[in-house]
Amino acid sequence: MSRLNRQYKDLMTDAGNWEKKFASSLELWNVYNKSLADLDNWVDSAQTVLGEKNDTTEGLIKKHQDFFDHVDQNVLQNFLRACQELLHSMKEEEKLEVRQKMTSMQSKWKDIMFQSPLRLIKLRFKLADDDFLQNVTRAEEALTTEENDMKGNKKMEAILQQHLNFFHETNFFKTSIEFLQDMEILSIQFSAYRADDTSLQELYNLRHRQWEELCNRIEDVHKQLQNWPEQWKDYYTRMNAISKWMDSVDDSVSSLKKAAEYDEFKVINEKFQAISQDVKKHQDDIQWLVDTFSDLAQGCTQEEKNAEDKKLNELLDRHKHLLPRIEIVKTEAKVIEECFEYQTVIRTTKKWLKKKRKRMKEVPPADNLERAKQQVKDHQVLIAELLGNKDKVHEEIKKGKELQKQDSAPSFVVDDVTELEQEWKDADSEATQREKDLEDALSVWDDYEKQKGSVLDFLGQAEPILEKETLPNGLETVRAELKTKEDLHNAQLELSPTLGKVKAINQQLQDMAPEDRIASLHDEMVDIEKRYKLMNNKLADQVAGLKQGESDWVVYYDRLNEFAEWLDNTEKKFEAIAKAEGTPEEHFNKAKVMFSEIYDKYEELENLEKDGKEIGRGFKTKETSTLKRSLSDLRSRWEDLCSNAKAQSTQLADNVTHWQHYQSSMQQLLPWLQRIEAKVAEDIHDCASTVEVQAMVDDHDSVNREIQDNKHLMATIENEAKQVSSQHDIANDVEQVKERWQNLLKSAGDKGQALQDLLAQWTKQNDDVNSFMKWLVKVEKVIKKEDIESASTPKLESLLTTFQKLQQEMKENEAKLKEINNGRDALQNQCNAIGAETLSKDAKNAKIKYNKVKGRLVDKVTEITTLMNVRREFLSRLEIFGQQLSEFQGRLDALSEVYSHEVQNSIEAHNILRSDVDEQKAITTRIKKETKDLSEDMAPEEANILQQKQTSLQKHYDYIVETLERRDHLLKQWLEFQKDKDNISSKLDGLQTQLESDDLKEAEIDELRNELVSIRAVLNTLSGQCSDMDKQIQHLHMSPKDRNTQARVFFKVELQSLLTRYETLMVLLQQKQEKCEEKAGMWKTYQDRKDRFLKWEEEVEAKTGKV
Repeated sequence: MSRLNRQYKDLMTDAGNWEKKFASSLELWNVYNKSLADLDNWVDSAQTVLGEKNDTTEGLIKKHQDFFDHVDQNVLQNFLRACQELLHSMKEEEKLEVRQKMTSMQSKWKDIMFQSPLRLIKLRFKLADDDFLQNVTRAEEALTTEENDMKGNKKMEAILQQHLNFFHETNFFKTSIEFLQDMEILSIQFSAYRADDTSLQELYNLRHRQWEELCNRIEDVHKQLQNWPEQWKDYYTRMNAISKWMDSVDDSVSSLKKAAEYDEFKVINEKFQAISQDVKKHQDDIQWLVDTFSDLAQGCTQEEKNAEDKKLNELLDRHKHLLPRIEIVKTEAKVIEECFEYQTVIRTTKKWLKKKRKRMKEVPPADNLERAKQQVKDHQVLIAELLGNKDKVHEEIKKGKELQKQDSAPSFVVDDVTELEQEWKDADSEATQREKDLEDALSVWDDYEKQKGSVLDFLGQAEPILEKETLPNGLETVRAELKTKEDLHNAQLELSPTLGKVKAINQQLQDMAPEDRIASLHDEMVDIEKRYKLMNNKLADQVAGLKQGESDWVVYYDRLNEFAEWLDNTEKKFEAIAKAEGTPEEHFNKAKVMFSEIYDKYEELENLEKDGKEIGRGFKTKETSTLKRSLSDLRSRWEDLCSNAKAQSTQLADNVTHWQHYQSSMQQLLPWLQRIEAKVAEDIHDCASTVEVQAMVDDHDSVNREIQDNKHLMATIENEAKQVSSQHDIANDVEQVKERWQNLLKSAGDKGQALQDLLAQWTKQNDDVNSFMKWLVKVEKVIKKEDIESASTPKLESLLTTFQKLQQEMKENEAKLKEINNGRDALQNQCNAIGAETLSKDAKNAKIKYNKVKGRLVDKVTEITTLMNVRREFLSRLEIFGQQLSEFQGRLDALSEVYSHEVQNSIEAHNILRSDVDEQKAITTRIKKETKDLSEDMAPEEANILQQKQTSLQKHYDYIVETLERRDHLLKQWLEFQKDKDNISSKLDGLQTQLESDDLKEAEIDELRNELVSIRAVLNTLSGQCSDMDKQIQHLHMSPKDRNTQARVFFKVELQSLLTRYETLMVLLQQKQEKCEEKAGMWKTYQDRKDRFLKWEEEVEAKTGKV
């Protein structure tokens, strides 16, 4: 019943909680649906305003501003807040639809807020464009009317006054420039939003070009009105014609002096003579200009009159100096013509000399002796031709030097004379040098042919001798042939210097011979050297072969004599052994030594026969036939000696073999048998370890191996005793040895079995202890090997499982301790005191080690559990801190949108957030320290992950702090900028008011100009700040806006509006100054005319008085 009561109470509690949760969720859904409906209504209204077109431009702008200047941000914020609260209460799988709707509505809101300023900019741009086009159309109509009036009979003064009234007395230029400036600012603002859309910029550029074209047209019309009289056109036409004629005279004179060729000079001279004929005509034109200017000057101002008078005087002065210069140039032209004729003559001479020099250079090098002789003869003919024209060349040089003395002689005369002198000197020196070179070449060819002939003669004599093959057979024949070849070799050595000289001359000829002859000269020398080298190699090879042959014959005869002498001595030694005294063993040993020596000589005999066949070459001569008989005699004697030695050796060996085997076997077996019997009889003593037992087993195994190793000795004794028993009484000795052998085999087998049983007991005990201890060491290594403090969390979980399994194994292996104690008790009766102590110590150590490992294992399990709990708690706190930073980042992003008139409020909001962020500084320091401490106890991979996570959080925190600091600095800069902008704007308003006044004086205009210059300096300073502030705005992800227009604020654009106002005021100031100057000019004109009138009046009165 108690259990049922508890379940019922829990059920009722859950039902109440669920009901509250359902009511809360229903309320959240109602709030969500209401905020969504409000946002949908606002989006529909905004899209209607943005898409409307059926109204005037002013009406569309007013509707746009009325709607977007008072946007309620709470509509979006309420919807987003309702979404967040609803998502917080929903399950993860139910959140998708709400999130999608939230994202969709945010996107629509942002798109509308982005399109809104663009739409307003376009409307304002269209309004300015319409007004500008209206001004341009009116101006073009006025200009067309003025141009038509100028073509008619209307007075020019009236047209000019009409032009000034329309373009200079109204605000035409000011309003048009303002419209253009507004269009420029709006196009810049539009490009800042959409850099890829250049439509407004292109339209502005088009309007700007239209304005420049219109200004140029206005200026042209204005000039035409001021410079209309046709007489001035005729006056300027004649003045230009005279100026061009004088320019043509100057050009002709300059061209005459620059002419490089005679034909060119003649054309220019004819042109100059033709131009010179117009002197009289242009003198009349000069007089006409003087007379006409006197009439035209009466209608000019004094300034215009002075300017035109200056131009006319410059023309008259130039004409005055031009006439004498024409006469001088005519005289100089005759001298220049004579110089060109001289140039034509000496060019022919230089051409002839160059042809001779070319002929000398084109002569190819001689390719043989006959050609060299012919070239020397031809060159002597060419030298004779040069000497025959020597006087003519010197006469031409003399004439050129006389022409150089003329003042008007062109500079090319000096160059031509110098070139002719140099050409003659070069031809003369080259001819002399060429003659010497040809004679040297002839000498070289002659020497080459002589030296080459001597070398070829020797080769022709020596080559047949070397080609003839000689095969001397026998020592005397070899020596005779060797003397002949050595004489020929000495003659070849004497010819070697001559060959070197031929080679040097051949190389010299290759350097100076034509290309088609170089290859044949080279091949010729290669052929001679090849023949010489081949002859030298053959001769050297034949001499070396003959010397070697002589040496081989001498050595061979020495070997032959030595072998014959050895045969004589060996035959005598065999006869002495048969007759000498001694035992059969001694006789046998001596015979064995000699028999070995005889057979060793067999190889030497074979080599003698083989070498005799090779050196004798078939034994066809008398000397080699004798050699063949000697070799046959030596082989017969050696074979007889071998047969005798073999028979004696066999007989002696059979006599001593059996006795030696028996004696040797007995001498080896008896001492060993006595030693082994004593060793097997030793008792098995008590031991202290397995090692000692194993040593006794190994020692006994060595005894068994010795028995097996000496078993063959016993068999040999039995076999050899049968062979020698007929001569010696050795049967009793053999039986005694056999009995001792059987007893030894039985005793050794019994002792070996006892040792094996004892070793098995010790081995089992040691194996049990060692395996148990190894298992404990293995467990201990596992515990020590795993560094818990530097392990990762998954690794710790794995280690915990491993160590728990090891604890279970410890319980299962506790029974092995009892087996170790039982084995110790069984072995204590068969070991000494040291062994008993060792067994007890091993069992005790095993128990101590077991308890120690068991305790350490328990400690490790406890330590791992504690360490895992610490890490989990730290990671949980790290996650909470990350969530706090995300919240700060969200608040920071929400403050990104700043309105230009709410900068101070934004600073205060940022300061509140900064205060909250600074409160987390101590937490970041503590997390950093704890991360460092934990990383030291973790694996490198997990430590890196933890440090990266902490570093990421620290960077996020530092980023928020840095962004807040930089935003604070930027917002304060913004406040200062607004103050400066307002100050400058107020100053510009005051200056504009002053400039709109019609009673400004020049002094006041200068003061206003100075004030504008000072304002410009401040604007220049602000320009750099604006660029930096715009960059910071982008870097800090801020969105400054204007509250009224919802347009993005660009500091550069705001400053541009001030610059535009400044430039407009400067234009207005310039217009005011021009107007003042124009009034001053008109006043001066009035005073001049007034003075002339008064003077005329006085003259009239004076004349009237005389009358």
